[in-house]
Amino acid sequence: CETIVIVEDNLAPLIFCQSTFVHLNGDGAGSIEVDDVLSSRSDNCAVNESSTSLSQKDFDFTNSGDVQVSLSISDIHGNVGTCVSNITVGSTSTTTTSSTTSTST
Repeated sequence: CETIVIVEDNLAPLIFCQSTFVHLNGDGAGSIEVDDVLSSRSDNCAVNESSTSLSQKDFDFTNSGDVQVSLSISDIHGNVGTCVSNITVGSTSTTTTSSTTSTST
């Protein structure tokens, strides 16, 4: 008797974003990195570290105010988790709140 077991990973990584403030410098430019937005992440297998991406990293005076930025992370099986962060762009910092969603492909 022979048994074949096939295990499939169809679950997207669970990720949580935090909102942040981007301070524009004297030239009117500012930027964020993944660590500025990523609050936490988990996956039932493993996250593909090279698959992490932000929809926008660089900001200038034309982005002043609130901008929504998406963070996407894939796991080693190609499932994608996404969260959305509110980025406040300006010349002084304020307290912000977090926003999260997660999707699977």
